[in-house]
Amino acid sequence: MTSALAACGSALANSVPAVTAKQSMPVPADLRDFRYCEIIPVFRERATLSVEVYNTISLNDCPADLWAKLGADAMAKQYGTQQISRHWARVLADDTQLKADSLAYVINDDLYNSYQRVTP
Repeated sequence: MTSALAACGSALANSVPAVTAKQSMPVPADLRDFRYCEIIPVFRERATLSVEVYNTISLNDCPADLWAKLGADAMAKQYGTQQISRHWARVLADDTQLKADSLAYVINDDLYNSYQRVTP
């Protein structure tokens, strides 16, 4: 999955390897109160920052034991990112089905919890 920002031509976005899903679960028709986690790598190329957002919505409900094994610093070093933010155990308040491509992540300094709905 490539974010809109990375699709604008960031060469660093190519440093993250392609991922093939080996397991998945169907996305529930109603996502209200559905628990999930996010990993948000921030790539820097000169003065340009690009972000990508990965979540567990179609994989699992983000079990705490698996989440605890993910180290942000180790992942940032492995994938050559400026930093990686981890957002654990979020719950969707929307009762309609959302697809990952219909959300755009908005970063404003250190405020990481802002979303805006985007029409695909």
